[in-house]
Amino acid sequence: MNQMMMNMNYNNNQIPNQFHNINDFHQNIINQNMNQINPNMNQINNFNQNNDAEDVLPYINEPKILLKFSTISTIKKGKYITVKLPKSITKSDLYSIAKKYQADYYSNIILSCNNYLIKEDDTSIEGIPEGSVINIIEDMDFPDGSYYKLLMKNNKNYQKIPLIFEVLGEITKTIEFPKNITIPEMIKGAFSNLLINSKSYRFNNIKSNDNSKLDIFPVGKRFTIWKLNPMSSHWYFGKLINAKTNYNKSPGDIISIGTLNSIKQLIKEIELSIYPNKIKKLFIEKNEFLINLMNDSSLRSLGINENFECDVEY
Repeated sequence: MNQMMMNMNYNNNQIPNQFHNINDFHQNIINQNMNQINPNMNQINNFNQNNDAEDVLPYINEPKILLKFSTISTIKKGKYITVKLPKSITKSDLYSIAKKYQADYYSNIILSCNNYLIKEDDTSIEGIPEGSVINIIEDMDFPDGSYYKLLMKNNKNYQKIPLIFEVLGEITKTIEFPKNITIPEMIKGAFSNLLINSKSYRFNNIKSNDNSKLDIFPVGKRFTIWKLNPMSSHWYFGKLINAKTNYNKSPGDIISIGTLNSIKQLIKEIELSIYPNKIKKLFIEKNEFLINLMNDSSLRSLGINENFECDVEY
C-alpha cells in the first residue's frame, strides 16, 4: 500500500469532481483496495460505528452520514466520538455541532479533515467522505507552571507575601508572590501555579487590568476563583437567531436558538422564561404548533433561518 501511494503523482486537475482534494482521492483508492482484500470489512466497521454513533439531531429525518470527532481529550485515550449528522448541513453547521464536543468551550476552534482546514462557511459537507475523522483544534491555554517559577526567579530579591486562593468547589491553596509585581502578573502567576486554564476561570472582585502592586494587600488576603459554566450553550446548533416572543399578547422575552434546533427545544426555552407557567399554544408566523408534538422538526425545516416573532398563550 505504501508503494502504491509513492507511485501516485496526480495533480488536482486529474482528481474526479467528487473529491475536493488529493487526500480524499488517495483515501478512496486505499478504501477500494481494502475492499478487495476483505470485502466485508466496511460492513463490519459500519455496523460498529452505527451502534456507537450519537444521532445529534434525531428529529431531522433525512439521509445522514457518520463522522468521527477527534479532540484533545479523545487523543489521550486513542478514541473518537462517532456522530450521525444530516448530509444536508453546511460546514458552518458542522462547526456549531463540534462545539458540543470540544474540551474547553471557551476556546476558539478550527476543524480539519485529511490535513485540510475546513472553512466555516455555508458550503455543503458533501465533500467529506463517510467515516472521516474531523479534528477539533482548540486555542486552549494549557496549564503551565513555568510562568510562576520564572516570576519568582526574576523577583527573588524582593520581599514575598503569602496570599490565599480558593478555586470554588475544588482547591484552596496559599501561594507566595513578590510584593513588587502587579495584579495582572499575580493573576497569571496564580493560574500557572494552580495549573488551571485562564479561559475557563475568573477571579472574583478583582480587575485584571489594575496595575497596582501587591503591597496594597495584607498578608493572607483571600481571593476567590470561580469556574465558568458553559453547559447552557452547548445545544445551539446551526445559525444562532433570536425569537421575539409575545406572551398573552404582551411583549415578552428575546429567546436565542439555533436554526437546527427543534420546536420542542424552543418551547422548553420559552417555558423556562415563564416558569412555572406552561404553554398552551405557540404561533410562528400565524402557524400553530401543538405543544405535545409527536413529529418534532427543526426550525430550518420550517423555513425559519432568520430572527422571527412568535406568539405564546399560557
